[in-house]
Amino acid sequence: MFSVPQPSDSDVEKYEGAPIVRMEGEVAQEIACILEILYDGGSSFYNPNVTLPFSTVIAALGLGYKFALENIRTEATRRLSIVFPTRRADFHCESAPIFTHVSNIVNSKPFEMRPEDAINVVNAAKGLDLKSILPAAYYVCTQLSFTHLLRGVKDDFGKPHRLSAEDLELCLAARDEFHKDQILSLGVLLRGKISPTCDDSEAAASACTTMTAEGLQRSKSLWFDDGNVVLIASNTAFRVHGGLLAHHSQVFHDMLAFPQPCDPEEAVDGCPVVHMTEDAEDLEYVLHLLYDGGCTFYNPDIALPLSSVAAALTIGTKFQIEPIRLEALRRLQKCFPASLSEFYTGVTPSGVSTHKAPYPATVLKPSIQSLESSDAIIVINLARKFDLVSLLPSAFYVSAQLPFHILLNGTKDDRGKLHQLAPP
Repeated sequence: MFSVPQPSDSDVEKYEGAPIVRMEGEVAQEIACILEILYDGGSSFYNPNVTLPFSTVIAALGLGYKFALENIRTEATRRLSIVFPTRRADFHCESAPIFTHVSNIVNSKPFEMRPEDAINVVNAAKGLDLKSILPAAYYVCTQLSFTHLLRGVKDDFGKPHRLSAEDLELCLAARDEFHKDQILSLGVLLRGKISPTCDDSEAAASACTTMTAEGLQRSKSLWFDDGNVVLIASNTAFRVHGGLLAHHSQVFHDMLAFPQPCDPEEAVDGCPVVHMTEDAEDLEYVLHLLYDGGCTFYNPDIALPLSSVAAALTIGTKFQIEPIRLEALRRLQKCFPASLSEFYTGVTPSGVSTHKAPYPATVLKPSIQSLESSDAIIVINLARKFDLVSLLPSAFYVSAQLPFHILLNGTKDDRGKLHQLAPP
């Protein structure tokens, strides 16, 4: 939409100086749901242990498809697939399902919904060709009262939803003729393929760069033509949106609140430049979390590289991006807990004996990828830098088990950067 040349300013409808894009046919509350996910990073939306409103999931599904927001679309589909699975064995319901059974499948329900909301699910699944969730959704509809089937249901935003004449006829006939097992066997005919994965921020952060006219490396994945500020870290330039940075970070908010001097010799593509002392890879990773929603970062069941967690902690702390800082801290505390009982209950990475060198707890689902005992050196440095005292006892204990040559020479992280303990 925005890659097409826009009409001259005199022809553009504006509000407070900004051009207006009218979203015909969209519900304002649904647009608001999507914008909140995009601007707030999706810390709740992408966390499988957080129960969402049904209206949020349906809005994310529909608009995620329409505007090609793959991470949002995939997460909404994943949540619906848990409640409306294809396989009979995965469909745990009572004679009149109310979906409280889902808490027995996952840590918490994917979303809150009423049985009659299955009407909305049927319509969404047919409109977006999500055949895999139709059998279970049809079955739930067959359990509804005649009133709900005939009159339909209103969603949380007051929008009415009704079954089509074809679907209504199917559900009414099924009430009398189909047994539960027979209905769910329709999954063999209706099964579709839906990818369970979402784009990985770590993969996106490693995107290649291209050279700018000024000799800087222009980030290929974080250079937006409509960006209004250029961040330069090391030799890499990121053209991003000051409003998005200010929304997430109080530091950026205060920094960008004052008009930035625009020295023609310093400006890049007409945008003011902010020189950053942060590592370019660290900054790129965190910017991707802000722009891409952090679908893996906020998922407690997915382990992340220690360098990514360290980057999130460092930049999240410095620029006061609380959701990112807190999630990085949670992951570190899970592997380096303050409680002695938690410290001994975890599993150990390969090469570390549970008897001779107990390792920090990872509770069978490690929050940090391929954690090695030498990584405790990195954690000690982070804990001292940001005054995270609770991490130090277990990190020091693990370090005490290391060979002398590692204690003296240090260790390299997964990016090849050397980390050493501070001298006495």
